[in-house]
Amino acid sequence: MGNRLRWTRILAGMFVVAAGLGTREAKSQLVTPPDLFVSGMRSPQFPPAGDWAEVVTVTSKWLVIQNQSGQQFPIALDSIAQFVLRWPISPEAITGTALVETTGIDLGSNQIRTDHVDVFEGAARLLVRPIMQQVIGFNRRPTAFDIQNQNNYGVYIPLLPGEDQIPNRLHVCGPVAGGNPLRIAVAGNNSVAVYPGGTGLFFSQVTAGSAGLLRQHDLVYVVPTDVTPKSLILGQMVGYKKIPLSQFVP
Repeated sequence: MGNRLRWTRILAGMFVVAAGLGTREAKSQLVTPPDLFVSGMRSPQFPPAGDWAEVVTVTSKWLVIQNQSGQQFPIALDSIAQFVLRWPISPEAITGTALVETTGIDLGSNQIRTDHVDVFEGAARLLVRPIMQQVIGFNRRPTAFDIQNQNNYGVYIPLLPGEDQIPNRLHVCGPVAGGNPLRIAVAGNNSVAVYPGGTGLFFSQVTAGSAGLLRQHDLVYVVPTDVTPKSLILGQMVGYKKIPLSQFVP
């Protein structure tokens, strides 16, 4: 009994030191690791690549979203680094002044196979620029060293494990040069033919994001970069609309 009382007093003294003296060592023991529950709350957790959510409510300055687990988060619209909306559009509705962009498997001879094409009309054309760019391996551009190895050995080396199993791609953006198949005009008076993948070819019109264009139940994809007591900080948010932009009523 005496030993138990003596150890109780020692432990009580240790807690008094940690709480009363407030030394750096005592504080670090109380709050480390930082992801432990503090005051009954825990920082929200998101996949590194982002997550899907649904719009619960939206005002001119704030947005509330709900993820698949039923958790709701407020977002200040001015805390979103990049915000765009995607609207379904038919190929027949694409105008001659539009820019179209896609990334697909390089079939050679200026041909690619893909399942999605983005369309930029009007002021939204400022969101992109005409380009034709090779993409290899884990989504990287070929370097001069890669090109040298390609010419000498027929392959891009050095490659990380698994990169050699990924087909080469082309990232293309430019005006429409033809419709059947879709052809995208590129530099040098050339064009790239776009062929549908196994699931077909889907077109979406991309516009800059705006609170006035969001509605309750809209689906959004968010990529959080930080969290504050008031708002999630988003590196990117993409909203998905169910109707074409031409049918939207403000």
